[in-house]
Amino acid sequence: MHVAINGWFWNQANTGSGQYVRRLLHQLVRVAPDLQLTLVLPPGITQAEDVPENVSLAMTTGAGGNLGKVWFEQRTFPRMVAQVQADIAHVPYWGAPLTSPARLVTSVLDVIPAVIPDYSRGFAARLYTSLVSTTARGSAHILTLSQASKLDIQQVLGIPADSITVTYLAADPRYHPRMGAERDAAVRQKYDLPDEFVLGIGGFDVRKQFDQLLLAYTYVTQAEGDRFPLVLAGREPQWGTPMFPDLRRYAQELGIADHIRWIGYVEEDDKPSLYRLARVFAFPSRYEGFGL
Repeated sequence: MHVAINGWFWNQANTGSGQYVRRLLHQLVRVAPDLQLTLVLPPGITQAEDVPENVSLAMTTGAGGNLGKVWFEQRTFPRMVAQVQADIAHVPYWGAPLTSPARLVTSVLDVIPAVIPDYSRGFAARLYTSLVSTTARGSAHILTLSQASKLDIQQVLGIPADSITVTYLAADPRYHPRMGAERDAAVRQKYDLPDEFVLGIGGFDVRKQFDQLLLAYTYVTQAEGDRFPLVLAGREPQWGTPMFPDLRRYAQELGIADHIRWIGYVEEDDKPSLYRLARVFAFPSRYEGFGL
């Protein structure tokens, strides 16, 4: 059997969809070695990272940006599926094409734009959500990663339960509690981490509720002073939009700015040590596909 996989998020390892497609492909190679796999890469990628050796690559051309993404999903990917003569087309995120030359399997990890208004602001965003909702209904089968998401897909998209399979996530093997102390020490030095700290990590968009974390953290500073600095990891966005409230300004208003360490983007290989070194991990998100 030959499966063609949409690789739009392949080189975006800092996103949930990027992590999902990478781990999926690596595990498919392990558990189904006879499966023929082709990863269809988006325009602009001349070298894909971390691709298993026995996975074929299909390069494409075209534009980038939001319109380029829709074109890739609706035209380029189906064309490449036909070109490589795949038996199954798999889109590992909520962005399937209207038509497919092969049986279409779509992974819908969550339905955030359909249930949180902040993620469907503007006509274009609502139009895209409507499009991918329609294409999900036209898929031969839906994969998701929790019973919570399955229920959301049934209720929001109207897809019957027997057309949805839950495939649970698992921790990457590198996330192990007993690793080398030298590695942890190197990560502590690299990011100038304090001896004890509270860790928050994420994309800083509004549903992650980092504003609530900052508010809650004021009680920590009142009780403990400087004992547990708040370390915030992740690439900072353009602050001050409906999607990204200005957390730096809010920290100033709360009087806790001096207690916060902004360490920016963290390499994937450094994250296990970062989690192990933290005294507390804070994750106040109000909605996640894996069940929060």
